[in-house]
Amino acid sequence: MKRLLPILLFLMMVSPLRAQSVFGVAQSWRGKSYVAESIDAKGVLKAFSDNFKDNSLVRQMGVAMEQGGQKGTIFDYQPEVDYVMLRVMGKHREEMQVKVWKHPKGVVRAAVKLVNEDEDTIPRLFLFAVASDGKMTPMDEPEGIVYDDIVNFFLPCSNDDAIDVEKEHTFYDYILPRDDGSFEYMPYEASPVASLTCYILDKDSVTNIRKSPGGELLGQLRGSDDWMFTICEPVKGWWKIFGTKLGPLDISNGAWIHYSVLGMRTRNYGGQTLKLRAAPSSDAQVVATIKVEEMTVRPMDITPDGEWTKVKCAAGTGWIESSWLCGNPYTTCA
Repeated sequence: MKRLLPILLFLMMVSPLRAQSVFGVAQSWRGKSYVAESIDAKGVLKAFSDNFKDNSLVRQMGVAMEQGGQKGTIFDYQPEVDYVMLRVMGKHREEMQVKVWKHPKGVVRAAVKLVNEDEDTIPRLFLFAVASDGKMTPMDEPEGIVYDDIVNFFLPCSNDDAIDVEKEHTFYDYILPRDDGSFEYMPYEASPVASLTCYILDKDSVTNIRKSPGGELLGQLRGSDDWMFTICEPVKGWWKIFGTKLGPLDISNGAWIHYSVLGMRTRNYGGQTLKLRAAPSSDAQVVATIKVEEMTVRPMDITPDGEWTKVKCAAGTGWIESSWLCGNPYTTCA
């Protein structure tokens, strides 16, 4: 045995080191030196993957980027929004995503998401500041992130800024890259009782969002079919948009939208005839009936308890029980 010991020690020294896990990458990424060849999603991806060649998923991402995909993978590159994604098709979920934000003030920030359920079921998020010379500096995670509570991160594969954070027992939180270069963690806030989920139904290609009812323009949303949000506190046909972030707009100081560009659908999936009433009460006069399934309506007002909503539609204008309304344009509401 004494004669075998030196041989065993020698074999241990020359044997390949155990490949680094995703968790190991997460522990060591801050001490790495990164230089992106180009300040975009592909450049950030290559700089990151070059530093972790001993992780099979990271290495595969780098190869897939260079070859435009491999057998058994889904590869998605969207240069117009600086987004790259690789998903490995197998028994366990393996995924890597990269997103780059270029703010109006010239600030560039990047995020890398890494998941490998064989090693660590918790997704990992890596945030960087990217200088004009390509130097990537790892940033501290925003205050408030607790990985034990997180199920997944969703990097925006569109012009949206926010990183959605899915948690096990709550609705989505999100991480927002600010114009000053910082990342801010925004926990979920419960919507008011008197609120509705709706979508934009605007004949124009852009929809105006204002700082107050009928007031100064805050910004515009493009692509009306892509926006769903919560509205509350109606004032003479104007609705306050609930939350602090809506696409590219910071709405933390208030944002308002007119009912005429909002849409909802009725939930009479079984062909029920719905009654519109003159007042928010089941005893009030019926002023119109809705016989068309999933009719599109525009919300105008809501009672303080949220039980009744005033709507305008092809059938007429009146109050309907809010439980008959659905704010999702893509599918039915349970």
